[in-house]
Amino acid sequence: MHVLVMSRAGVLPFTTLVPEGFEDLDCRTATGDETLVQVKEVSAGAGQLETSRIRDAILHAMNATTGPIVIVTDGSLGSGLQFTGWDEPLAAQPERCIALGRVAKERRAIEMAG
Repeated sequence: MHVLVMSRAGVLPFTTLVPEGFEDLDCRTATGDETLVQVKEVSAGAGQLETSRIRDAILHAMNATTGPIVIVTDGSLGSGLQFTGWDEPLAAQPERCIALGRVAKERRAIEMAG
């Protein structure tokens, strides 16, 4: 609902919102640019969103888009990650991506060993 209201108010650039498209919310601008939003609830706001769940959500969305991928949660973040907001992509802050890369590398090693 927040994305819809902020889009109508002109704060966010989206003109089309598709709930439960490829992701929880597929957003498009007037020029056709796509942003995929994945919503992750964590213990009604009392929990922590695990880095592996963030990684899995990003990898899933990467199968469908080369555009921005947004993860929205009511929980806190671990492994040194910090919220970036709509205006600052995580990719612009490589130091924040280290934990995601570490988890992905560990998972690959486990899968190859098993």
